[in-house]
Amino acid sequence: MRWSTYAGWRALLAVLAASLLLSLLGAERAEAVPSVTYKCSPAPQNCVGWYRSNVSIDWTITPSDATVVAGCQDKSFTTDTPGTNEFCKVDDGEATVTVELKMRVDKTAPTLLGGNPGRGADSNGWYNHPVSVAFSGTDQTSGIDACSTVTYSGPDRDPASLTGSCIDKAGNVATLGYGLKYDSTAPVATGGQPRRQADRNGWHNRAVVVDFAGTDGLSGVLGCTSTSYSGPDGAVRVPGTCTDRAGNVSSSVSVPLSYDDTAPVVTGGAAARGPDVSGWYNHPVSVAFSGSDATSGVESCTAATYSAPDSASASQPGTCTDRAGNRSNQLGFGLKYDATPPQVTSATAERGPDVNGWYNGPVEFAIAGDDATAGILACPDVTYAGPDGAAASLTGRCTDRAGNQGSRAFGLKFDSTAPALMDLAATPADRSVALSWRTTPDADSVGVTRTPGVGQESSSVVFRGPGTGFVDGRVDNGVQYAYEVRVQDPAGNARSETVSAVPFAQLVPLAVGGGVAAAETVTTTPGGASAPTARVRTAHLIAPAAGAVIRAGRRPLLRWTPVPGASYYNVQLFRGGKILTAWTRQPQHRLELRWRHGGRRYRLTPGEYHWIVWPGFGLRSKADYGRRIGRRAFEVAPAGR
Repeated sequence: MRWSTYAGWRALLAVLAASLLLSLLGAERAEAVPSVTYKCSPAPQNCVGWYRSNVSIDWTITPSDATVVAGCQDKSFTTDTPGTNEFCKVDDGEATVTVELKMRVDKTAPTLLGGNPGRGADSNGWYNHPVSVAFSGTDQTSGIDACSTVTYSGPDRDPASLTGSCIDKAGNVATLGYGLKYDSTAPVATGGQPRRQADRNGWHNRAVVVDFAGTDGLSGVLGCTSTSYSGPDGAVRVPGTCTDRAGNVSSSVSVPLSYDDTAPVVTGGAAARGPDVSGWYNHPVSVAFSGSDATSGVESCTAATYSAPDSASASQPGTCTDRAGNRSNQLGFGLKYDATPPQVTSATAERGPDVNGWYNGPVEFAIAGDDATAGILACPDVTYAGPDGAAASLTGRCTDRAGNQGSRAFGLKFDSTAPALMDLAATPADRSVALSWRTTPDADSVGVTRTPGVGQESSSVVFRGPGTGFVDGRVDNGVQYAYEVRVQDPAGNARSETVSAVPFAQLVPLAVGGGVAAAETVTTTPGGASAPTARVRTAHLIAPAAGAVIRAGRRPLLRWTPVPGASYYNVQLFRGGKILTAWTRQPQHRLELRWRHGGRRYRLTPGEYHWIVWPGFGLRSKADYGRRIGRRAFEVAPAGR
């Protein structure tokens, strides 16, 4: 506390001046002027200044017989007064003396209005370093002389308290407590924790926030740093602090962190094996990549298998991943790859087909091909020599420079086997020789050459066409004829055999009703040997042979031996029921592929047919028929059979 020095000294000087003046005056007029003195109790007795308690004033008049004109009353002052004027006026008959003074009493302490900090709180109502508090107050009587200013610097407390005071001019002092929250002790940062788990193997590979935590014993932790770390790479320590509610900041604490956000580098790739052919790969190949990483290290690199597409500049991409999970850029491993067989585009024969689109002997084909990637290396020629078949095929092959082989089948018609000729026989008769034979279905034509020939020719072709029999009616009895029967298939393959016969004349009696009687005949076997003489019926069916198979689309020729005296023949065809009746003057009749009978249309379709021939004598209107020449069956087979 402090006093107002200037005000106190001013009052003291006034009292001393008055006393000195009275002394001087009294000295000069000690005998002429009455004396008036006073005394205050308690001290100061000169009644100067302020009294803080009840005070009494006593007047003394000299001479005692002086007359009191006014005032001069002894009094006690018990209440506060900013100044009560008191005086004493006396007259001794010669002179009048008046003494005046002012009584000031202030027994009441001032009223403190409060404290005013020199600054606002540092944080959240808390002070964290020394703060001065200036107090203020009021006083209704003597007035405030001074108020204290107090600085608080500890200890840490909530609430902390300091006491301030004000003193009035009378010297009354009042105190007042002022509360504040004070914390100048920093919190303790206890550690930090990354906000998310490591990306891989304990490593973070992208920015991560580390949240720190701490403790504070008084104001409490307001917050701790959340530090976002995004580099540099390495095993680092991330620093963090905590701040309490008073604004104190802790010492820094570090959290270890493994950080790597830099991708590794792919240094190369290696194939699991060398190229298959001439630098080319022609089937899947594994490629293993390798790389490096300066921080966390390489964890793995691509091990891939290349299997497509074909390319002379193929590339298998590969990457590496480090232990932090970063992936490198792709690096291509270059290779030449062709797993596609070449195309065989053509097979060109050294010659055209031999007959009717058929080859009947070995034929060489030049093979050509194409390859879009590696290119053709070779297409060897192929010679076809069998087996026979209308849908035969040869296989052409090409190899490309990558070692792939392509193949393709090419169709051809190939037949190097001649048809069979079986059961060749020649049956002579009067001025005729009937030939019959059997062959295989692949024979499509038959040629018969006779020696001696017709007229003056040494040999003549007397028959050409399909069938299994022929009657030569341009012969002379008694002459030996040799017949070369040649069967040929569509491919030009042929087989021939020779048979001989000598026609002869004989009397042919007619049986009752115009039938043909039996007669003797001589037959020869192939080669001309004579067979034993036997009694045979001279009239019989010749072709087609019994059970013959005729391909659909061909017109069968029905032939039989002529009957002496017959002027016509009736031919009937059956399939289930009668489907054809025809008359002919010749001992043969070629069937049509389509015809009408009984108002219906018929076709010669695959199936089994029966045919019968009767000889007719005289006019057809007489209907004079002899004995049936014969009955036979043949089969029409589908064309491809």
